[in-house]
Amino acid sequence: MTIASDTLTVTRYNVRTAASDGGASAKTVASTFSIRASVQRPRAKTLQKLMEGNRTQDAWYVDTYTAINTADELTATPADTMVIDGKTYEVFEVAHVRAVIIHYEALVLRIEEGLQP
Repeated sequence: MTIASDTLTVTRYNVRTAASDGGASAKTVASTFSIRASVQRPRAKTLQKLMEGNRTQDAWYVDTYTAINTADELTATPADTMVIDGKTYEVFEVAHVRAVIIHYEALVLRIEEGLQP
């Protein structure tokens, strides 16, 4: 198995802080970088495990050697996003797989236009 069939652009965000109105500050970009990855559609069984609202979203599995991050509520860090076929996806779930080839396997869900905070 080789993890290097696609090049994806990943955006990582800064920690969000409390705004003066009590809400969260706007997302700001910490860095943008490219990763080599294998991109595949998830199995129907995987999608059935998601909450109802997420089941109908456009989803992909991304396998890569580069660490990618989900959102972290404790530190107020937004999830990484990536572009696949011109559409933006957010990292929903990630596993650090320690098998024959050590890599990261992430489930990414499409962010609908206009719904990005």
